[in-house]
Amino acid sequence: MSKLGRGVETTPLQEKLEAIGTDIGKVGMYCALLTIHVLFLRFFIEKLASRSFDFFGGEGGEHPNGQIMKYC
Repeated sequence: MSKLGRGVETTPLQEKLEAIGTDIGKVGMYCALLTIHVLFLRFFIEKLASRSFDFFGGEGGEHPNGQIMKYC
């Protein structure tokens, strides 16, 4: 009858493995966020360097290949 009343006990190894798994998850998340930030930064730098990025989404203006765009 005493076996039914006992809860699940974690062993020291399970606790260590859980801590390591949590740390690995945090490092993975930080690496993913860093990668996304670097890719966005690279995108904006490349677009600004080639002058083909419009911050305001304007209508008209100069096309990246030098042609003037006209809208009705």
